[in-house]
Order: sequence, then C-alpha cells, then structure tokens
Amino acid sequence: MNNYQRLKIENFGPIISTGKSPLDFKRCTVFIGDQGTGKSTIVKLFSTLTWLEKAILAKRIHNTSLTFDEIKGMFQRQNIPSEYFVKESIVEYDSNELLIKIEKLTLSIKKKNKNKKSHGYSCPKIQYVPSERNLLSIADDLDKISGIPQMLKLYYNEFKIARDNIKSMSFQNFKFSYDKKNHSNFVEVKKTKAKVKLQQASSGIQSIFPMLFVSKYLSDYLKKDIFDRIIDLDNDRQKMFMETIQNETEKNIVYNYIQSGIKTNLQKVNIDNYIKDINSIINSCLIEIVEEPEQNLFPISQVEVLKSIVIDTNTDNDKLIMTTHSPYILSQINNYIFAKSQNDLKSVTIREIPSSLYIDYNDVSAYKIVDGYVNNIMDEEYGGIDVNEIDECSRNITKVFDKLFS
Repeated sequence: MNNYQRLKIENFGPIISTGKSPLDFKRCTVFIGDQGTGKSTIVKLFSTLTWLEKAILAKRIHNTSLTFDEIKGMFQRQNIPSEYFVKESIVEYDSNELLIKIEKLTLSIKKKNKNKKSHGYSCPKIQYVPSERNLLSIADDLDKISGIPQMLKLYYNEFKIARDNIKSMSFQNFKFSYDKKNHSNFVEVKKTKAKVKLQQASSGIQSIFPMLFVSKYLSDYLKKDIFDRIIDLDNDRQKMFMETIQNETEKNIVYNYIQSGIKTNLQKVNIDNYIKDINSIINSCLIEIVEEPEQNLFPISQVEVLKSIVIDTNTDNDKLIMTTHSPYILSQINNYIFAKSQNDLKSVTIREIPSSLYIDYNDVSAYKIVDGYVNNIMDEEYGGIDVNEIDECSRNITKVFDKLFS
C-alpha cells in the first residue's frame, strides 16, 4: 500500500491520548468502544485532514496561506465542535506527502521531499458514511432542509448519483430499486414479491440502502477506464492533467477528447508514461469511512454488510475505516485475516470466504477506546484482533450466569 497515513491526537474533545505510537490507518481500520468515547471524533478528524491533503496537492488550497481559523471551520463542517480545540490540544497528521500539525492553537503544514523511487500519491475518493444516513431513505430533497449537517448533505448528493446509475441491487432476501419517474425508493421481498416504499421498511433496511448503493457505485466507477474518469474532472484538474502530457500529438488527442467527449485516436496515447502523475490528479482509489456499518441490523446481516463493503474496497490503495459497537464485525474481520493466512501458508481455500475478502494481517489496524485512551488491540502472536477484546460484554454476562448456579 503506497499511501501511509498516521494520526496523533492529544487532549482533543473526548480523546485524552492515542498513546506513544500514532494511529495507523491501513487498508482496514476499525475503532470499537462505548458510545461517546470519541470514535466518530477520530474518523472525522482523519476524513477532514485527508481531504485537506488532497486539496493542497490538487492546488485548490495553498498550504502557506491556510489559517488555524479556516481549518477549524473545516472541522466544524464535519460536526467537530470548535470547543474541542484547547491550548493543550495536539493533532498531527503524517503521510507520504504532508505533515499537518495543530499545537497550541497554531497550524503548520509541511510538504515532504519526494523520493524519486516513490510510487507517488494516489488521489483518493474520500467517502464519509454518517450514522444519520437513515434520513436519506425517508426524506426527499434533504439538501434543502435547514439544519442538516454538511457531511450528510454531501452524502445525499452521492446517494442521488449512485441510485441514478445503479437503479437496483440485491441484498440477502431484498431487492432495492429507485423509480426515477416517481422519485421513490422501493424495497421488494424476493420470495413474496411484496414491494413497499423505503419509508415503510425497517430501520435496518433504511440504513443499508444508501450505504450499499454509494459504496458499490464508487467502487465500480473507480474501476472504469481512466479516460472515462478524465471526462468527469473539473476544469482545474483537467488542466493539471493536460500539463502532465509532454508529447504534443498526444496532448492534442486528449484535448480534442475532453472537448468533444468522442474517443478518437486515444489508443495512440501511451497512458503508461503518465500514470504516476495521473493517479495523483484523478480519483484512483477509495477511502470509505463508515460509522457503525451494523446500525439497526441483525448479526447475520451485519456480517453480510461488512462483506459487501470489504469487496468494494479491495483494490490497490483502497481503505475501509469503520467505527463499530459490534463484536461480530471484529470477529468477521478476523475470519478474513485467517482465511488469507491459511491460504498463504497451506494453499487452503476456505469455501465460505472467497479471495476477494482476504485481508492481510499487516493491512489491519484495530483500536479500542476506553476512558479517553486509544489502545491498539491487534495481537501479533495470535495473528488477528485480540479475541479478549472482541466480546467483553458476553463474558461478563456469562460470569453472572455461572454465579447464579454456583
């Protein structure tokens, strides 16, 4: 994985400390803990700083002119209260490209010297999936309602694009569809053919409908031909892309394509010569940040939802970042890790887990937040997430049950 991203937090809102080592955001990163412990605060910080890095590298924002008040405003748009910033706060984001640091209410941003041997920056599509997503299933024109969080409005816009393109998809015993003519979302039970509007469906169904549509659409979109994605760029990024092409003949071919949308002579453009620069300009990977994928779902459905979003984020440099209260999510991630390790060691294929779900142990980070402290719960000896941390509640219930009969 080319893009490393690490985050250190001290004395910020509910977070007292992330410990001696910064949080390492890998291909699959999960945060578990009681409600109100700061899981969402961490991933919102990560989301905002990752977006800021992308904006700086795309030259939409000049890092030298950015002020502390401006970045505080960015955090507020992610529903991070400005009161979380105190003199003792430290927020430090470290990646291949930038070091962003907030300390003593002062912002500093430093670009790193690039190694010529580096694979370069992979520009991510950053998708934040908020816990309030149920509202998307029941409210029309959500972006026109006052008081709606900005990140939910942005997600609603992604949802509208996704359902217009996908139109229908299946999940377990249900089929989701969108009737564009009547501007309505529907859920159909496959076995009985009973079909209702999404507003009438269960809270669990309302939660997964937008999440699965957006995740699948973005995953498919990022697998499209690079020229199909160039045509969707804004003018500034199209200009940046054109500047990477040195050959005048190739430049004219691409320019004519951008202007007309007609794929003429594109086969004459040696795109491999520019791929490193292209990947830094065009969205070339997906960072999907999901709050509580298990929201309002039965355990079996929780596992199926996890399966879907893991598959959607399984190409180079994709990342899946999650907050959760569910031990089933952690247990299933362990299954994906062990399936990969068994296949590597013994060439054993586990029928229930296809290779598209394999996750390498070294590509996983898991953290538990307790009393303001963030603890790493990866077990190197065990080769997965520490099983002692997965379901403490069940163990406590069992202890009480045993005492009743002792």
